[in-house]
Amino acid sequence: MKKSLLLFSLLLAVYSVSPVQTLAQSMRDIKVQASKAPYTIIDYANDKASPTHVPLREALQNAAGRVAGTAVFEVEYINFTQAQRNAFQYAVDIWASLVESAVPIRIKVEMKGLGQGVLGQAGPTARYANFPNAQMINTFYVVAMAEKMAGMELNNPGDPEISMELNNEFSWYFGTDGQVPAGKFDFVSVVLHEIGHGLGFTDGMGRTSDGTGYYTVWGAPLVYDRHIETANQDNVVDTYQDGTAELGEVLVGGKGDLFFRSFTFPDSASRPHLYAPATWSGGSSIAHLDEATYPPGNPNSLMSPRFDYQESIHDPGLALNMLADMGWVAMDIDFPRILDSEDSTSDRTLVLTAVGDSAVINNGVVLHYTYSDFSNEVTVTLSPTGNANEYTGVIPATGQEERVKYYISVESQGGQVFTSPGEAPQFFWDFVMAKDTIAPEISHDSVSLVFMHDPVVPIAARVVENTGLNDLQLTYRVNGGATTTIAVPQIALDTSGIIVADYYLDWDVSGLGVSKGDVIEYKLSITDKSSAANSDTLPKSGYYAIAVDALNPVADYYKNDFNTTTDDFIGQGFGISTESGFADGAIHSNHPYRTTDGTSPDDTLTLYYILKTPIVLSDKDASLVFDEVVLIEPGVDGSVFGDDRFWDYAIVEASKDKGKTWLPVADGYDSREQQVWLDRWESDMDADGNSLATGDNSLFVSKEINLTANGNFAPNDTVLVRFRIYADQLAHGWGWAIDNLRIQVDEKPPVIRHITPDYLL
Repeated sequence: MKKSLLLFSLLLAVYSVSPVQTLAQSMRDIKVQASKAPYTIIDYANDKASPTHVPLREALQNAAGRVAGTAVFEVEYINFTQAQRNAFQYAVDIWASLVESAVPIRIKVEMKGLGQGVLGQAGPTARYANFPNAQMINTFYVVAMAEKMAGMELNNPGDPEISMELNNEFSWYFGTDGQVPAGKFDFVSVVLHEIGHGLGFTDGMGRTSDGTGYYTVWGAPLVYDRHIETANQDNVVDTYQDGTAELGEVLVGGKGDLFFRSFTFPDSASRPHLYAPATWSGGSSIAHLDEATYPPGNPNSLMSPRFDYQESIHDPGLALNMLADMGWVAMDIDFPRILDSEDSTSDRTLVLTAVGDSAVINNGVVLHYTYSDFSNEVTVTLSPTGNANEYTGVIPATGQEERVKYYISVESQGGQVFTSPGEAPQFFWDFVMAKDTIAPEISHDSVSLVFMHDPVVPIAARVVENTGLNDLQLTYRVNGGATTTIAVPQIALDTSGIIVADYYLDWDVSGLGVSKGDVIEYKLSITDKSSAANSDTLPKSGYYAIAVDALNPVADYYKNDFNTTTDDFIGQGFGISTESGFADGAIHSNHPYRTTDGTSPDDTLTLYYILKTPIVLSDKDASLVFDEVVLIEPGVDGSVFGDDRFWDYAIVEASKDKGKTWLPVADGYDSREQQVWLDRWESDMDADGNSLATGDNSLFVSKEINLTANGNFAPNDTVLVRFRIYADQLAHGWGWAIDNLRIQVDEKPPVIRHITPDYLL
């Protein structure tokens, strides 16, 4: 099955995400990863009273005793009274005094009904791996922690880092003194707990109904998971294979209790004891401290899984140290990476800054480099430059063609050693002093359609290079005619690893004299600045083709059985045909919808088919009805649309800006939508998890969608409708068939109402 990631890169991509590496690896092969699927940790109420209060330690109330401080929290309140806000802010202020970040930490919190027994739930809105200063590579960190370590925003500006819901159906105590009356739960304690989850007290472990365990929910383990070990001191991620029954047994205590080992807890006696009940509790198991070890009144009980009536704890206890060891105590090691060059006679000077939550010791900044491997490394203690927190050193040239591997280590007064890159020398920076024979590499999502009403083609590309770049060129022709070449502007340049250049052009094709039915072909090319003028072109041969089309007149309804030829649709990966096993014409995706596995997690595929007739949505019956067969890779049992383990999907979307942006009219779905589809999908599988089963007429099921039900669209909106398949890089199958499409077609017969007289005059 797939390891689904929403990926973006600052460095050249590599697609192995295993944290256990057998060979040393250059950071030029490592890619920043992001996962933004929602994930929450659930916290429960106990139906018993424990009148206890643990105040914030005096040492933490004193600034000198804090781990660091401070951070700025920004809270978006939904359905909160003033008393609730005051108590929430009190909890926020405690955390703000205990952690430090240059990036604001935003919380979105709502008071709402959550069902019986659930006090609240919270979690990070995103996770990132391989960002600047990450101390574990190919490992996810929650967004707030990642931003603290990187020293910059990673998610979209204004987006929350923590999402939280609190149950408004409980009897809460909103005071801040910890003296909770009988029959009430302490609001401050629960909020402190939920914020703790959002700051990184969050696991990525999972266990399916058949007992299979996994730790790569998002394609790689979380930093929390990398610290978990058994009673026998076996690190869970390093010892047990992902996606196995043996790992599933470990997660429910089958190999003994589970513990957290880190810098602050280096031995078996000090390890925090994790919650791993014999019955798996998704969203609760592993992501808490053990309830029996840390009962109400224990100074370390804040992050246990349940709260009792009258239980109050306003101190994070050892959870604060766990968070510190995961990343809330960090070191920002910042320097421009040394780039490849054909010059092998000039020394390379390195200048860096090192600023941490704990000060750097004297002679604590060290450059490690080698011309072979790190068993033969040379170490250089970097010298202060006289500027604040700045250090410098030299890697001498040899006059020979060389590949130089290097990393930086920084020791803090707190005793921790931080490296750049993380986990050095297993991972390292490198540069080459030699004749450049490496071509630049263009990546680009091709454009296949432009409408006459909006004749602007967005051309976005990224180029990865090791020395230097000339302009990115776009060469085009219309209907096979003469070619013209224009430059695509560079909009961003990153030289922190290798050279990564971003290019963008809003290409207005209205001046090309095109009309509906024309085809614009284009290709991209670039050369580097080496003596060999290495080059790359996309596509590797020929051109990309852009179809020029126009919308149909606006309509109030649409109906089509696809038994005759129609020009009403356009897209890629779909067509109208009569396929084997079907009685007549229908919309069919490519069968199979993907023919080969992708080479990377971001090698995804999108197929779409747009109805070119805009529809004015009715205020009475904004219905979309069609018959369909969906043989699309099912997600993991229990996964829902939006989860990372919800693999491929079919989805119906609409646009109210003539196709510029699209929103779902209903959630995406897969073969699990109908048991008959899932049975057919599973009836013929190959060794790689691909389905070889095919669809036919007997599998058609009718589907009806209210186009305004989910709130993305409203009556009187004029919308385009499209059908879309998203496919990840791995398992795939037959695809999607759609027939008998009716949009806002009233097919309900009238009802005759008549009162028969019961007398005659």
